[in-house]
Amino acid sequence: MAEPGIPLPKEVPVMTLSGTVLFPQAIMPLYIFESRYRQMLSDVLKNHRLFAVIGLDISQTTNMDQLEPPLDTGTVGIIRVCHKNKDGTSNLVLQGLFRVQINRIVQESPYRIIDISPLESTLGAEEEELDRKMKQLSKMLIDKQEMEGKIPREIMQQLLKVKEPEIFVDLAAYAFCSDPLIKQKILSSLSVMDRFKIYIEQVETELKKLKLSKRYSLLDEEDISFN
Repeated sequence: MAEPGIPLPKEVPVMTLSGTVLFPQAIMPLYIFESRYRQMLSDVLKNHRLFAVIGLDISQTTNMDQLEPPLDTGTVGIIRVCHKNKDGTSNLVLQGLFRVQINRIVQESPYRIIDISPLESTLGAEEEELDRKMKQLSKMLIDKQEMEGKIPREIMQQLLKVKEPEIFVDLAAYAFCSDPLIKQKILSSLSVMDRFKIYIEQVETELKKLKLSKRYSLLDEEDISFN
């Protein structure tokens, strides 16, 4: 779901980053230090302030014909805040706007530019069913937070304020999913319902592992008490 009033260019600069998945509406802090990305940032700030973040296709990393092969799906974001440091590096905040399909690489030097097409989401189910999935995932994430304690309460509270299922599942996956392959699978799915199914299945697996870990931990404590 893109922001109204911001057009998507046909071609945009891109950062190809291993294990990194940006979602629409998500906020990503970035530290820019490589010379190619410094040049990219300088040019982008003079223009539309947009560039893409694309994951690295590890299945193609042994292909010597292409350096840093990108995945097929990524996100174009807009620079909301940028601070240039005295040493020439920069800290910026990028907000995701558009899911995009990568068609081809049109330029590699001085930085990579790609040809893209927008990807439109489909609901994949009735709104009532999506609302149920949103409530189900919310409860599961709260359970995970209580069992694991690794999910910041402030971020969880902000997520629970989101009422739009598509934005909810994207932000939930971005904030709380630790597996970049699952995150990329969710990003690449155009069906909102399929995104819920993928992430709910992942969280179910995580909850089962947490319950087993807690159970074995209690058993260990009981064994010690009998010694």
